[in-house]
Amino acid sequence: MSNTETEEWRMYQSGIDYNHRINLYETVNKNERFYAGNQWEGVVANGLPTPVFNIFKRIINYFIASIMSQNTKMQFVPEQVGDDPQNEQEQMIKDAAELMTLYSETLFEKNKMNQKLRQALLDAAISGDAAAYSFWNPSIKGFTDEGDIDFELPDNVNIFFGNPSSRETENQPYILIASRELIGKLKEEARLDGRKEEDLRLLTADSEYFYQSGDRSRIELEEKNSDVGKTIALLKLWKKNGTVHAKKITRYTVIREEWDTRLTRYPVAWMNWDVRKNSYHGQAVGTGLTPNQIFINKMFAMSM
Repeated sequence: MSNTETEEWRMYQSGIDYNHRINLYETVNKNERFYAGNQWEGVVANGLPTPVFNIFKRIINYFIASIMSQNTKMQFVPEQVGDDPQNEQEQMIKDAAELMTLYSETLFEKNKMNQKLRQALLDAAISGDAAAYSFWNPSIKGFTDEGDIDFELPDNVNIFFGNPSSRETENQPYILIASRELIGKLKEEARLDGRKEEDLRLLTADSEYFYQSGDRSRIELEEKNSDVGKTIALLKLWKKNGTVHAKKITRYTVIREEWDTRLTRYPVAWMNWDVRKNSYHGQAVGTGLTPNQIFINKMFAMSM
């Protein structure tokens, strides 16, 4: 048992420092606040009434509705095989592509992908970026009894690229995904990986929620039972010998030792609403709307 911080935790702190320098946390929280209708915080009212005419939210919702006016789907089309296969091998390839298309429709429905795509667009409009992480979840029943493909949308403040000057995921030396997780759940995962009980004593609840997205992320249950408290867990992904390797850790403890995912590409998708050069973080549509929204509210306040 050691109180030495893990190497991945130091990488996480470097990522936080970068986000601070580009003012990411303040921007994301301010935009989220405006979308929710809390638009007078920090604005000097000088005794005027404080009405809110939430044009900010209406514009963002309009953009999302325009983009997602129809549901989406995936269709697999084999290269160099036409609609009319010329031989048995081409027919097999065409049949395999059709099976993949049908299976993707099942996954789209099971994972409620169209709802998640709308949520991803909302994340990007407010924070500047949208992230998606896909993984094999052994706790759900799907294609086999041993699990199925699962899908999450981490907040952009919880994704850290090893090279923050590039937004290309496949070129990254590593990708970190941070999350606030229950101590009891982490201990269970660690025991399944063979961690010693003395190492688990370092798993304690903390208040490292300052770098999460949204003002309400700072409000958690005040529980004395440590197993229902939360701490920051880090999932590190990196490429080694042609495949993606992974490791799960906290500040002082390894939850799961390095394992080979057998994937050749990172299971992380990344999108900017508007691109900023030489940075993996983009520009949110909400950032440009906030000054106009403040003016609209002030104008109605003066007329009232």
